[in-house]
Amino acid sequence: MLELTIDMLEYAPRYAVDNLDDLMAISTNSCKDAFPKVKVKVGVLIERIASLVLLRLTDLPASSITQLAGQLAKALASNLKHQRFRVRAAALRGISAVVEARGCVEQWFREAFNVLATMTMDRTPSVRVLLAQRVARWLVCLKLERSDRSKLLLVLISLVGDDDPSCREAAIQGLTEIGNSKEIMEAMRAERKLDSGSDE
Repeated sequence: MLELTIDMLEYAPRYAVDNLDDLMAISTNSCKDAFPKVKVKVGVLIERIASLVLLRLTDLPASSITQLAGQLAKALASNLKHQRFRVRAAALRGISAVVEARGCVEQWFREAFNVLATMTMDRTPSVRVLLAQRVARWLVCLKLERSDRSKLLLVLISLVGDDDPSCREAAIQGLTEIGNSKEIMEAMRAERKLDSGSDE
């Protein structure tokens, strides 16, 4: 069922908009499924929905899009703590697709910060590598408030001291990309100037 739905979105993207209510029901219910393979597949499905519905192919009001994004991400969030690493990775990819489609940090994403922070201690190195890559991408691509940027930076910095060399490399690469971003560095300098002015 999920594989067929994913294929339909691939070859007939308008299907996502025309059957959005059904897709939302399939996605949110599948996140609770007892079978790990279903949980992995629904992560892929939500990635597709994010790219088609949340990002472009819809005339829905902004408030409705925000609500849909929150519903999808919250449904996936419980799988971030699943015992199977493939499920955790699929949930992280799905949430990443949703937040990147929105382009900013919304309240539902802030509520997931604590869970994301615990993933720096995930027992599977590949999940921690994925976390480092996605957090770095969010820091570079999303419109962030200062407090949100600080929390995400702490997650990435903590991964620099990871026991696994691949994870350390991913975190360092991410910090390098942030350092090379003129826009981010200018924003951080402006924030420091505001701090200095308030201390005087």
